[in-house]
Amino acid sequence: MNKGLPAEACRLLGDQLRFWRDRAGISQNNLAAKASVERSLISHIEHGDKPITPPNARRFDEVLDTGGALTRLRAYLDQEEALATTTTEQADTQQGLQGMVAALAEALRGMTGCTCGLPVSGFPLANRDISMVDGITQPIGGECPVHRRQFVGTVSLAGVSSNGLSQLVNPGKIGMTEVNETRETLHLLYNLDQRIGGSNLCEAALAQLRQISLWLNRGSYKTNTGSALQSLASYAAESAAWFSIDSGLPSGKTRYLLTEALTAAELANDKSQTIAVMQIMSLHSAELGQVREAVQLAQRAQQVAKGLDSPRVDALLAIREAQAWARLGDASAVTRGHTQAMKLLDLGPSDADPQWLAFLDEGDVAGQIGLCYLFLRQAEHAEKHFTKATKNSRKLEHRRNFVEWSLEFANSLSQSRKIVETCFVTRETLPVLLEISSARVHTRLIGVLRTLQPYQDEPDVRDLMEQTRELLPAPQTSLGDLPSG
Repeated sequence: MNKGLPAEACRLLGDQLRFWRDRAGISQNNLAAKASVERSLISHIEHGDKPITPPNARRFDEVLDTGGALTRLRAYLDQEEALATTTTEQADTQQGLQGMVAALAEALRGMTGCTCGLPVSGFPLANRDISMVDGITQPIGGECPVHRRQFVGTVSLAGVSSNGLSQLVNPGKIGMTEVNETRETLHLLYNLDQRIGGSNLCEAALAQLRQISLWLNRGSYKTNTGSALQSLASYAAESAAWFSIDSGLPSGKTRYLLTEALTAAELANDKSQTIAVMQIMSLHSAELGQVREAVQLAQRAQQVAKGLDSPRVDALLAIREAQAWARLGDASAVTRGHTQAMKLLDLGPSDADPQWLAFLDEGDVAGQIGLCYLFLRQAEHAEKHFTKATKNSRKLEHRRNFVEWSLEFANSLSQSRKIVETCFVTRETLPVLLEISSARVHTRLIGVLRTLQPYQDEPDVRDLMEQTRELLPAPQTSLGDLPSG
């Protein structure tokens, strides 16, 4: 056993090696010969008895034409293991996860009037009742709750925690019924993200990804079902990636999930899903400061979208590119992108509009464009668009976005040194913010409050700081270093 990698990680590596070897139609003997390793090593790896070393991962990737999937997986597992051995927050994380699962169950009940579909143990709970046992949401029958530790492979995931290893089972024959039920669960998570944010949804999406992986690697299915599963795996990985962004999780994990989501979408030849992943990758790259890459991703997504015939998709991608150019200070490119996006949106909706585009309402368009001008430090232009965004966002269905645009509006007001107005908009946002579970949005709040620090002696600022401390405790919002007034 390789030092530092748990048995479950080795089994995951073995599953993935077998998956890519079967896909390439190569026997263990042939793979061993082409990769210059012993056949017995291939057998040990596929049975989970030994891990794939980084050098062997690179050899297998080359022989099996995986696009580097095994190398990325091995690197990711090493990163996760290092993180697991150094973290000091496991107890808090587990407690938060238990609360998350309970909140998810309650929220899904409230949204759908049903008690099914919530991934608690890593498997869909179709038509299974959910009950509260000692503060932990569990299906009746006593399966374990979803675990914190997750190992992700090429559209593959297996859960691990200090409570024990998840049991892997043979899923048998898989059909479109299973695909559609799982897709519906992911849609529910998507809708919940729009309402309350994604900070507590990542584990649930990863559990769905794990289930899909089991079906892909161990199930029996027809060719069209296999393609649908790959597309679904991309959707699950993309969802988990977005939720991890909203949760403020390490960028390496998000990057890995997005890369695997893109791989799965391309394997499924799913243009719409490929575009969905690439536009998030563009957004994420820009936020990481890799702005040229963000521009290239948005441009590449626009090329893929040419055959989709969806003006609204084209408009979003034009905005994504404009946002990247704005971070580079290119005002003319922003103007071109803004103009192009508005012309495309004037064409109206299309039958080709994908479901993932549902978030792009009139308010969100205004907010996305407002960000461009905020990055350019053209505060007055930004204010105009954020005003429109907060007035036109669907406050109930898209509550998270409404709060985000409100805080960006406050940020633009602060750039113009309109302190009283900044405090007013921020204060009006706080009651709704209490209902949002999004580290990304809470970071926006912290940013606004920091811009107000130089004015902390003014009554409006002092009152806002005190109200924020009362409503949002310091451990949740990292307000400990802000002035107490």
